[in-house]
Amino acid sequence: MAETQTPEQQLEALSKQLTDLQTKSTQQEAIITELKSQLKTQGKDLADVTKERDKAVSQREQAITQRDGFKTDLATKVERIRELEGEQEANEEVIKRYEAQQKRDQLAATTGAVVVTHEGSNYRVLVPQFHFNGAVVKAADLVGDAATVAKLVESGLGVLELAA
Repeated sequence: MAETQTPEQQLEALSKQLTDLQTKSTQQEAIITELKSQLKTQGKDLADVTKERDKAVSQREQAITQRDGFKTDLATKVERIRELEGEQEANEEVIKRYEAQQKRDQLAATTGAVVVTHEGSNYRVLVPQFHFNGAVVKAADLVGDAATVAKLVESGLGVLELAA
């Protein structure tokens, strides 16, 4: 059976329970104080990390903007280089034509013959005029007639001589 306690025993038991509760309450208050301190520190840490993150994001955005600018500049420069390369090729072609014309003119001046060009090679016309494909062809007329010169070279007729 349950033992009956005297009022003094009950008071002593309640007093002990009160002391235990006060001790636990003090321990819990200490824990709460510690947790509040940690929370405050973590809040400061979070604010610092957030500032650092925001700064990094801003720097990243600036870097992206700068990179995009570089890409645009690079594309513009590449396009300009291509334009210049095209111009250079055209200029080189003009120079080749003038050099060929100069070579032809020098050959004509030194030999006294009419000189024509076919596929980059110079040919002296050996006769002042001749018959070809049923027509009379004058040597001087061949200078501007690339089609007839090509046919003459292919035919091997003997009115043209490859010039050195």
